[in-house]
Amino acid sequence: MTLITTSGDKITALIDTGASLSVILANRADELDLQIAGETRLSIAGFNSSMVAYTNIYVLSLKRTDSQSPLSFLITGTPSLPSPVFSIPPLSTNDKNFMVHNSIPIEIHNSGTQGTRSIDMIIGNDMIPGSLRNPRTEK
Repeated sequence: MTLITTSGDKITALIDTGASLSVILANRADELDLQIAGETRLSIAGFNSSMVAYTNIYVLSLKRTDSQSPLSFLITGTPSLPSPVFSIPPLSTNDKNFMVHNSIPIEIHNSGTQGTRSIDMIIGNDMIPGSLRNPRTEK
């Protein structure tokens, strides 16, 4: 998914319902000139690796389609993220109708399996409920 910041920059994000914490690449956060809200010790364990790093906590603000007020939240920086292989699922008529009804733009490019592609951020369970309460985040 591509999210749009309040300054119009695009962030490539992966929704991971198994992740308890949302993270953004620290170098991408720096490129976006995100405000630093603090520092933290980050410990991440994955399927075949783990890491510990001291990193920044950033303020991320996203555009919404239903309001001039942005959706803002804190997100932890990380020095690296995986390069996932993913496939774009086909949208049913009900999916498309839901998206149109909720003012979610439908942009599908190259259906089928996509190769390795870098992502800027992982959306975890700390952010998913807020996103559901604000479904009109510009994507």
